[in-house]
Amino acid sequence: MTESKLDLKWIACMAHVAETEFDYMEESLKEYDIGLYLMGHEKKPYSHFHIIFQGTDKIYNTWIKRVREKYNLLGRAKAGKPRQYGKVKEIENIERMKAYTLKEGNFRTNMNKKEIQKLIEISSNQDEQKKLQERVLETLDKQFVIGPYELDWKELLRKQIIKEIVEHTKGDFYFTKSMIDKIAILF
Repeated sequence: MTESKLDLKWIACMAHVAETEFDYMEESLKEYDIGLYLMGHEKKPYSHFHIIFQGTDKIYNTWIKRVREKYNLLGRAKAGKPRQYGKVKEIENIERMKAYTLKEGNFRTNMNKKEIQKLIEISSNQDEQKKLQERVLETLDKQFVIGPYELDWKELLRKQIIKEIVEHTKGDFYFTKSMIDKIAILF
C-alpha cells in the first residue's frame, strides 16, 4: 500500500553529523516522498543537525538508518559518548520546533520566505526571553548584597511564599520544602 501526502505528519529529529555533510543530509532526505522540511546545523556544543520534516515513520526509519550506518552513529549513550541520533517522540509545538531548528541561522528548507521570516521572529523572541530571564536573575543576585552580607533572593522568595500560604490557609495547610521550591521555580 502506498502512502499519500495526506498521511504525512511532522517529524523532528537530530543527528551528530559534521556541517561538511549538509549536502548529503539534505539530498538524501529529499529522495523520499516528503512534504516541507527544515534542516539546521549547530556547531556547539558539538556538530549536529536538527531536522523537522513532513513524512511518515517509515520514511524516517529508512532515512535515519542510512544516516546512522554512513556515519556510524550511536542510538544510545555508550562509554562516555552521548546519543548521536534520535527522534522527538511527540512535538508539543510545531512552530517552536521549527524556530528552534533554524535558530543558529545555518539552515536549508523548501518552505517559503514568509514562513521562514515568521519562524525567525519566534526564534528571536525566545532568545530575547532567555536573555531577559538571565538579566533578571543577575540583577536579583546583585540587589541582595548588602555590605559584606549576601542575602539569597531565592531564600527570601521561599520565605515569602511560606508566609503567603500560611496567611491564605490560616495555618491549616501542611507543606514541605520541596513543595515550596516547586512553587518558587515558577517565579
